[in-house]
Amino acid sequence: MRVRLSHTTQKMLALGIILLLWVVSQYLGGHPHDADQGHSTQGAARGTIPQNSRSEEGLYQQSGHTVPKEARQTIELIKKGGPFLHEQDGVTFFNRERKLPQKPKGYYHEYTVPTPGLHHRGARRLVTGSGGELYYTDDHYRTFTKLAPP
Repeated sequence: MRVRLSHTTQKMLALGIILLLWVVSQYLGGHPHDADQGHSTQGAARGTIPQNSRSEEGLYQQSGHTVPKEARQTIELIKKGGPFLHEQDGVTFFNRERKLPQKPKGYYHEYTVPTPGLHHRGARRLVTGSGGELYYTDDHYRTFTKLAPP
C-alpha cells in the first residue's frame, strides 16, 4: 500500500525533520561558546584549570581559566551528596568515548553543570572517579580537564 503525500505535506515533513535534528543536536552538543559564559578569574585554587598541556592520560587542558562558578557549585553539591537538579546526576559514567583512563564499570559518575540561559542539561558535566579524581567537560565528553580533587 503506497500513500501519496501532497507537495506541501512533503515540504512540511522535511522541515519538521530538519527542525527535530537541530533540536537534538542542540540538546546533545550545546554550543562551545555556552561554556565560556560564567568563567571567572576569581576562585579557590581547587577550581583552577592547569596550564595548556596534554597530560599522560591525553586529556586536553585549558590555560589560565577557572571552571565556571556553576561547576564549583556542583562540586559543593557532590561533597554534600545533593540535592541535584537532574535525576541523571550521580549515574554511572561509562567512558564510552575512552577519553578518561580505563577503569572498571561503576568507577566513574557524572553530574550536570548548569549552563545559564539553557532550559535543558546542556553540554557541561563533572565526572568523578572512585579514587577521588575530578574531571570537567564543557563540550559533552569530547574533551576533559582534570581538576584538583575537591
